[in-house]
Amino acid sequence: MSSADGDRDIDRNTDAGVQRDLDRFVAGASSAHQRLLSGLDLLGRDTIVGSSVATRLLGALIEQADQQLLLFDGADSAMDPLVALMAATVDTRDDIAEDTGSIAGSSIDGVSIIAVRRSIWALEMAWSSTMHWDRACVEAVFMRWRTVELAHLELSDHLDGLSPGLDALPGDYVREELRRLEMLWRARRPMGMSTLPPAVLALEPAERLGWFLGRVNLDGVDPAGIDPAGIDSASVDRDP
Repeated sequence: MSSADGDRDIDRNTDAGVQRDLDRFVAGASSAHQRLLSGLDLLGRDTIVGSSVATRLLGALIEQADQQLLLFDGADSAMDPLVALMAATVDTRDDIAEDTGSIAGSSIDGVSIIAVRRSIWALEMAWSSTMHWDRACVEAVFMRWRTVELAHLELSDHLDGLSPGLDALPGDYVREELRRLEMLWRARRPMGMSTLPPAVLALEPAERLGWFLGRVNLDGVDPAGIDPAGIDSASVDRDP
């Protein structure tokens, strides 16, 4: 699903900046979804079954999709009936797991990968059908984008066959995440000490993001001390 699919009606009171962010975030998250699904297809069932990392990450992605479906359902009670049907399909995953002896938290097989795919479809359909967007909903889309990109990155650390490393992260995601994490890092520093270390500034953008994520260590430079998984995305405001 691209941000141009269909006519996404947004409240007339929504400012232009929010609309631009919405389009970018939906496009980025949707692209991340497709790259993840393609990677899972390439890895195959046997590889995924044997990976506890895949089990944990895919289970977390399903859970997050479920939580965001509730958010978007609340934001727009007039959701398309097909979206409601897809959401109900996702809610049956525990029944499916019971029948197959598989659940996202314990093991992964072909059926539960289908559940990942269905949860992604349901979430993207909710995005395309939601009529009333506020900043919280737009930020939820970015949080999803972040979660999928970082999950893909972690999977590539443990499973051969996925695009490896920081350099595989999309440039638009890197730029947006760097903006947010740099702002957060500066806000936590004492007054007069909010300039990034020269060694960090000298890094390429993807490597600089790696420093914020704790994946890149520099001699003589303390870690950034930021856990992106714990960031409340809605609290990171855009510069005026």
